[in-house]
Amino acid sequence: MKADIFTLCEWGEWEELKKLLEEDPTQVHLRDDEQNTPLHYARDRRVAGLLVQYGADLEAKNMEGLPPIATAARKLREEVVAFLLEKEVTLEKSYFYFPGSLWTIEDMATKAAEKRWNTVLHGAGNREEAERFLLEGANMEERAFWGQTPLMKQVDEKRLDVVQLLLEHGTNIHAQDEEGNSALHYAVQRRSVREEMVQLLLEHGADPNLPNHKGETPLHWAIMESDIDKAALFMNSTSVKDWKGKPSIVKQLLDAGGDPNIQDHRGQTPLHWAVFGDHWEMVDLLLNHGASLLIRSHDGKRPQHMADRRNSLYLYCAEKARELESFDSPLMDTNVSKPYSFVLHPYKHELVSAYGYGGIAKW
Repeated sequence: MKADIFTLCEWGEWEELKKLLEEDPTQVHLRDDEQNTPLHYARDRRVAGLLVQYGADLEAKNMEGLPPIATAARKLREEVVAFLLEKEVTLEKSYFYFPGSLWTIEDMATKAAEKRWNTVLHGAGNREEAERFLLEGANMEERAFWGQTPLMKQVDEKRLDVVQLLLEHGTNIHAQDEEGNSALHYAVQRRSVREEMVQLLLEHGADPNLPNHKGETPLHWAIMESDIDKAALFMNSTSVKDWKGKPSIVKQLLDAGGDPNIQDHRGQTPLHWAVFGDHWEMVDLLLNHGASLLIRSHDGKRPQHMADRRNSLYLYCAEKARELESFDSPLMDTNVSKPYSFVLHPYKHELVSAYGYGGIAKW
């Protein structure tokens, strides 16, 4: 499923957006249900610049009567605001004072100008450009939006050569953004997943067990971002296909010492998420690396409880959990006279049950 132009602009997918506009330049004038244009969604200066290059209307108003610069101000997108001001858009003060907003439009423009040099490494498009910025004194640890370091941004942009350069110069690989996410978190998320990137970070000492503020490690993210239905909203069909069968990212993290039993703020382990997502290969991979089926989340659920009770994965996990405890632990309801006996064909969801699906109580 190919992402639409509004999604590409919102997520800052510049390369995909450029391809789309090259194929059909008229898409720059599309409107959504609220009469927003793609420029209303522009995530950063680069995206806004591309849209303007293809003829985006700087003054187009949505159903609220707001032009792109007003929505950029509302979303606190300083770089977009500064860029549009450079284009001398029409300003009406009423656009820029919103309940709870801390900055006026002038504040944003000034702040963006001050940041532009400090964050040049974030936008370096290749190794040569990044090397020049470093020679001129650019700060490798400067924070941009949401507390991103240049390393995080370059990982997110999938620029392997620039990431390599920053690591060679000793950038802090353990730095965390405002939500506690590290560069390794960025590397395993759906927009950036790339085995070489993950491996490079791990080789330079990235910690696969470093949690963010929600207690989620990169391993949690690698499992969570395997949700193909969500990923399909933001990625084209080819990317989804590539990711769907890729437990290799999870294996990289586990082989590097990733702990499959770390619990997040809900008390859930990566195994809880793998079962919830019905990711058979990842479930087996986690189990083979020591993941526990007996850990309960804060609401009392073991990993198997994340699956539908009639799902074969639920029964598979329940049987494995039963094997870990004493044989006389009650796997079945008191109305069932015999324990389950079934054969499961790996990864094909084929279950042969001797006594049907009902009857599991404790597990």
